[in-house]
Amino acid sequence: MTSSITPLPPPPSRADPANFRSRADAFHGALPTFALEANALGADVSGKATAAAASAAAAIDAAHASNVLATAAANSANAAGAAASAPAWAGGAPYAVGMTTWSPANGLVYRCRAPGAGTQDPSTDPEHWQIAANIAPQLIETNAANINASAGGHYVLTFPGLVTIGLPVAPNVGDILWITPANGRADTLVVRNGRNIAGLAEDLVIDDPDASAALRYIDTTIGWRIVA
Repeated sequence: MTSSITPLPPPPSRADPANFRSRADAFHGALPTFALEANALGADVSGKATAAAASAAAAIDAAHASNVLATAAANSANAAGAAASAPAWAGGAPYAVGMTTWSPANGLVYRCRAPGAGTQDPSTDPEHWQIAANIAPQLIETNAANINASAGGHYVLTFPGLVTIGLPVAPNVGDILWITPANGRADTLVVRNGRNIAGLAEDLVIDDPDASAALRYIDTTIGWRIVA
């Protein structure tokens, strides 16, 4: 493709009558080539501008995904530190408000929120326990179009197309998982797999490419509830 334009010959001038005709013929004869090269150059510039815009958009998407992964990694690091210092839950042990423990049922760390805790695993006792604020599930970056999620996972979606992620078929009360689209899409499909979502027998669409959804299984009536 032409990337430059051939200069036109000197134009005719009435001040130079002796060369007026020859210059006029040469100048007029060069105009078709000039027009073709100008059009080709314009198309070349337009194509490069379009490619540059696409590259800029891809760079923005990549930066967004990188930020999401960095944040998720930091959360996972916090989770590892907290889990290392929290003891395993022991049935019947006395727990004071503010104490932390990790549940053998799902491996997540909980903080005691009300007196009387200790007779029921924290994962099934939301009255007395809540997930520690600085605890995040295990980070799982996935570049797949179809995913079967498990409780305790933070799924960071990097597949560039539509992603369908299925919730656990047989969840336990208190199960929780995170879903983070990191592909810039606003159509991530969360399949309920026979359980309700927020009390409705409907699948969920995450239609905000900058949002993360945390879902916790409550009971057979409510099913999965979006908690963050």
